[in-house]
Amino acid sequence: MQHPTPYGIYVSVEIVRDTETDTARVDIHAPMYMRKLWTMPHSYRASHFTDSQILKDSDFARVMLAHYK
Repeated sequence: MQHPTPYGIYVSVEIVRDTETDTARVDIHAPMYMRKLWTMPHSYRASHFTDSQILKDSDFARVMLAHYK
């Protein structure tokens, strides 16, 4: 499931959970940009963060702001 974001033009994120490693990575979909798909350099412990918590996390915001300023 893709979540829309207020960063960039038509930018949305997909949180991909891996139950074997208990990680959640964040893939960014940006169809209006040259780099249309990229993954955040950090991940989250899947069992400790809901999708909503990841979207509100300060590290998430910092990376998105740095990329789309």
